Amino acid sequence: MLARDISALHPGARFVVDVKSTGLFATDPVLIKNKAETEYWKTGHSYMKRRVNESGALVGFEKSGHFFFRAPLGLGYDDGIVAGLAVLAMLDHNRGKKISDIKKALPVSH
Repeated sequence: MLARDISALHPGARFVVDVKSTGLFATDPVLIKNKAETEYWKTGHSYMKRRVNESGALVGFEKSGHFFFRAPLGLGYDDGIVAGLAVLAMLDHNRGKKISDIKKALPVSH
């Protein structure tokens, strides 16, 4: 959900996600339309943080819920407050929708 919202604001955004994450990062039609690039990388806080910064990705997502936001969204490290603000911004960009509505719009993944 956050990747969709961020890629709409930053077309061509680069994301790094851990290998345990859903394949939707690579196949989601919205991310493809927004020309988002996704790289799957090793699981683990230090691996993800390093790869996000080395690759110049805008955001790194771990399935465990650790998110690494780089400028202009954050400072490149796992920051729960920035992640919370990103969720609030996503809700602001989708006024009139509940978070459950935004989740239901995602393609089905097994």
